[in-house]
Order: sequence, then structure tokens, then C-alpha cells
Amino acid sequence: STPRGVTRMTDAIIRVVKFDGQRHQAAVEALFTAGLSSQPPYELQEWFVKSKLATDMKDIQRSYMSAHTCTNESRGTAETPGLFFYVAVAGGADGDADGSACEEVVGCVGLCESSYGESDAAMYDAPNGIAAADVCELCRMSVNINYRRGGVGAKLVQAIEEKA
Repeated sequence: STPRGVTRMTDAIIRVVKFDGQRHQAAVEALFTAGLSSQPPYELQEWFVKSKLATDMKDIQRSYMSAHTCTNESRGTAETPGLFFYVAVAGGADGDADGSACEEVVGCVGLCESSYGESDAAMYDAPNGIAAADVCELCRMSVNINYRRGGVGAKLVQAIEEKA
């Protein structure tokens, strides 16, 4: 059932595209904030949102899309290639040449280096010999409440799995 005040957008055409800082940064910040701030426990969510908006979400292009120095508790400081960040957009097909003039960001997801280290051996104790350096995590996923349960999340996860 649809929560009161929510309009489901079931007929929208959704495209998953590579994050573009100039086009998407502000919309992703707003989506991320709205998606978490309305969920209990409210104080914890507010702290988490502020924390992430001051760190990796402050500059998604740098944090997820380009090489940079990263410090991981178990592996120390190292150069990381950056992984990836996608956005799901509705509309955009009828606007300017790239469709950005009338698109709405309705979802987002990041791919980041694993937060588990070598000391978390049980995570990597697998017959295929997975090592901490070979693992990444899905992070910062959010879907606009009006587009939830319409396949947007599944499209974002599929894009991240294909990239990983």
C-alpha cells in the first residue's frame, strides 16, 4: 500500500547514468538527506547524514569517480582508483541534446572500497580465495519515496554489480 502523501510514479522511464558532478551533486545531496532524515532513529540518522555530507558526499566526483589517497584502518594510506557512483534519473529524454534539462534524480548508489580489513578474516575465508583488496561495498543508496517499489533500486544495484 502507498503511504499517505506519496504519489507512486510507475510510468516514468528510468535511466541509470554515471554521476556528473555539475549536473547531479546538489540533487543527490538533497535525495540522500530526505531519504535518511525521515527514518527513525531520527537523531542517529541526522548525525549520519551530516557526517557523510561533510565527507564523501560533499564531493562525490572526487570521492567516488577519481583516483585519490584513501586511509583504511587495516591497510593504511594508499592511492585508490576511485570506484563509482550512479544516479537514476526520470525524464530527460525530451530536453536538450543530453536530456539533462528535464531530468529528475530519483535514486543514487555508490561503490566504495570495503571497510573490512585483513583482520576480518572470516569475511574472506572462502574457497575461491577472496582477499580484502578484492572486495567493494554498495553504499549511499537512496531512492526518492515517490519512486520506491518501482524497480529503481534494482536498476541501481544491477549497474553497481556490472561495474564491480
